[in-house]
Amino acid sequence: VLIFIAYSIGLLLYNLDMRERLRQNLLEAAQLELVRQADALSYYFAERHNDLTDLAASEVVTAYFGSQDLGMSSDYGLAINIQAIEDKLQLLLERKRLGFTHIYEQLMLIDENGQIVARVGSAPTGTAEDLAAQLTTLQQAPVTLSLHEDGHLLRLIQPVTRKGKHRGYLVAHCAFDPLDSRLSATASLRPEAVVYSATGQPISKQAPAVFSDPDVIEHLTRLKAGNDTLAHSLLKDRKSTRLNS
Repeated sequence: VLIFIAYSIGLLLYNLDMRERLRQNLLEAAQLELVRQADALSYYFAERHNDLTDLAASEVVTAYFGSQDLGMSSDYGLAINIQAIEDKLQLLLERKRLGFTHIYEQLMLIDENGQIVARVGSAPTGTAEDLAAQLTTLQQAPVTLSLHEDGHLLRLIQPVTRKGKHRGYLVAHCAFDPLDSRLSATASLRPEAVVYSATGQPISKQAPAVFSDPDVIEHLTRLKAGNDTLAHSLLKDRKSTRLNS
């Protein structure tokens, strides 16, 4: 009897240990997947930033502002440079895609006075006018990434300089769908969504219900700018819910 009891206790402890190891392995796998997804999103944004940086320093853009300094008018020859810029923007728009989805929906160059120099693609109504109206704010605190007013497009803004002087902005509007498709791989282990830190609201169209909780939203708005990822435990209905922002 004693041997049987000792064997039963040993088997129980072994099972408990195995369950704890399996649980730990699942958490580690989920954490690795979280890091992988965060790296993929960071790479996505880095590539968009590189695209705009290369365009801002490209020959077609510097040629336009150089010709403008010479007092060229559109009739005299400036239109040739503008067409070259639009061709460059169009090429970028067509080449950058994930599967069948275009990454960019619109690209445009805006000069330092808020006037649109060149534009390709389609974007929400009022985009250009809104950017021109916000020109003063942009000059005071240049924004590199924000969420468009419709909540479905990401707006990337790259200042353009020539010979150390600020000359305007390159603006890109990107669809969120290519990013959204990268989530949900481990939805059964951990709810996930991309969250706009300014409001705490999820950008993901099918964000888990936990991201609609007022306490969660209020907490996410307190995140410090510059954090790429954050794993935080919140007590919700006596259960610890892991969030990825």
